[in-house]
Formats: sequence, C-alpha cells, structure tokens
Amino acid sequence: MFPVPKMHNPIRAVISDIFTEVSASLPSGETMRLGDQADQQEQPHLPPRPVVRFARMAAREYPFQRQHFYDRQDVAAALAPAYDFKPQRGSWGISGIVRFDSGPNYVFFVTFGKKQAEHEFDEAVYANGILRWQSQPHQTLADPTIQKLIDHNHLENDILLFLRTTARGPYVFMGFLKYINHDLERERPVYFHWQILDFDPTIDYEQLAGLRLEPAPGDAEAPTVQKPPAVGQNLMPVPPPSAQRVQWSGSNDNGNINLKHL
Repeated sequence: MFPVPKMHNPIRAVISDIFTEVSASLPSGETMRLGDQADQQEQPHLPPRPVVRFARMAAREYPFQRQHFYDRQDVAAALAPAYDFKPQRGSWGISGIVRFDSGPNYVFFVTFGKKQAEHEFDEAVYANGILRWQSQPHQTLADPTIQKLIDHNHLENDILLFLRTTARGPYVFMGFLKYINHDLERERPVYFHWQILDFDPTIDYEQLAGLRLEPAPGDAEAPTVQKPPAVGQNLMPVPPPSAQRVQWSGSNDNGNINLKHL
C-alpha cells in the first residue's frame, strides 16, 4: 500500500487566509474581480468573487468559491463557455476527469460511493486535507492522462475538485489539488493521493455535504500509559518482617551447611 502523507503546509494556509481577507476588503471592481462586467452579466448565477491563492500565478481566475455548490452545467459555462452542454452526455456532462484550456488543467467531478462497471470506488478525504482518489477503471499507469496527472505542477496548472456524496445533485467546490503520490503497482484504476490546497479542517463537511472526514494516518490517539504514583501517594502500609534467629546445625555429607530457624 502506498503511503498516505500526514500533513499539509499550515504556514501556506495561514498566509493564504490573510491574503484572502485583504482581497475581500477591496472594493468590487478592483484587481481581485473576475473578468469584466459583461462576463458577470452573462453568468449571473455564478458568485462574483473568485478564489484567490497566495504566492502563485494561477492559469486563470475562477468564479468558484469553496464550500459552494455547482452543477456540471455551471462549471462548463465558466470554463468552456462555447461548449454545447447536454446532461449525461459528452465530457462535461458525464466524465469524471475533464481537461480544459490548452495546458494540463483538469476538473475532477468526484462522487463518493460510486460504482462503474464491476469497480466500486474506494475514495475519501482525510482530516488533514489529503484526498484518496482513483482514476477511471480502464486507465493504466501508461495512460497519457495518468502520466500528465503524475507530472502535474500545481504552480503552473490547475486541478479543480468538485465533490458530492450522493449519486444526484450538485457538487461542492473543495478547492485546488496538488499531486502527492500514486501507487506504483496498481492500475485499472490508478490510485492517487492529492493535497487539497488551503484545506480548512474547522468546517463541518458532514453537515455541509454529507462528507465524513477519515482520520489521517498517524493521528490516532496514543495509548494511555499508567504512570507510577508519586512518592507518598497510594502507598499501602506493610508490617515489618518478624525477627528470626538462625542456628548452625552442622554440615551434611556434601559439605553444605544447614540452617535452622528458631
């Protein structure tokens, strides 16, 4: 089994939160605004303020907010406006991995508990923001898309995670992903670990989206160790041993001395 990372970068998350608060204080229409007024009027159902990440140049800005819900048509309208969307058809209507723009930018549409053909997906989000994720069941380690995902650089291109825990309904936008590792042996599907960037563990994801976070490996409570009592505490009185006299009784045939208690 390939290892599950234990921690994300808390310093980066704190800096990002500070930067986001500063961005939120700017008047609308300044540098943190997405697109122009025409774009906003064309897509009034999308939130007006984009997600901002600190200390990186995103491939582009996005009209999605974490912990907000979107359906596939919302996402397709924002990332591929020229696409003729049809529910349950085409890449944006049905695929779990959708590439957009010219570079290796992807959207992951993830439904926990989903079955495809004979495969039942075993996916989860850990309490430290690590996503356990599987590719499509037909994909191997040599698949071109898998190779692009393994080589993905989150500082240059983006992977957006939209997740739900039911077979129907909208997805919650969880944020952007960073490649951590993958299983070098298993394929069809290929097993990955991704870090959800700027993950906020204080949010009640179970109430928000029915998502129960799994304990991160190594985060289990340490076993309780029984400490010895302090000097003078919990001591039981013990009577002193009785005085005994010992008398020599000579030696036996082997030369051993026998002692007799009186």
